[in-house]
Amino acid sequence: MIDADKEGMADFVYKRDGSSRQRAIRECANLVRKITARLIHPRLATAALTDLQRCLAAALDAACLDDDGVPMPVPPSEIHPWVGQSNVVAPPMQLHLEEDVLVGIVECSEVYGGHVPWVHGGVVAGLFDAMVATRGALSGSKMTAKLVIDYRNPVPLNRPLRLEAVVDRIDGRKYHLSARILDGEILLAEAYALTLAPKS
Repeated sequence: MIDADKEGMADFVYKRDGSSRQRAIRECANLVRKITARLIHPRLATAALTDLQRCLAAALDAACLDDDGVPMPVPPSEIHPWVGQSNVVAPPMQLHLEEDVLVGIVECSEVYGGHVPWVHGGVVAGLFDAMVATRGALSGSKMTAKLVIDYRNPVPLNRPLRLEAVVDRIDGRKYHLSARILDGEILLAEAYALTLAPKS
């Protein structure tokens, strides 16, 4: 059922350590995520902002681009908006397989909240889309055609959440999947998706 080499999707599921350069990019991205979370914290001292602005300006200068060197592209899995460890806007979600179930572990800071102290519904939808698209791709279907979400309970911030996605059935090119988000034993949301395999 699962072909972990489909279209490079294994990179999303089986995270490799990567080169020293890639590890450095990931660590820089992680630091920027932490700074972003502190920027919106109500207890951030106003006096600290001037120093922080100076440090960030220096960091921007240090991130100079080498126009003479050979380009070293970042793998697509590294810059994915939900699982990319090198993408500063990603939570990022860690994926692995438990038999036929794709499991995602993620913790969303206040950066991913809305007007209430919960994970924004659009973020929940994005996480679900990443789950069903990746799970579908591992079985040969990589394009999400339909995604329906039932929001059962508010999704909490700053807690490790577990997402699960499975392929329920296959009808020709159509792959029917289901997914859910759990906080421990509490069901927070469910999703039903249709993904399509490429035309032969």
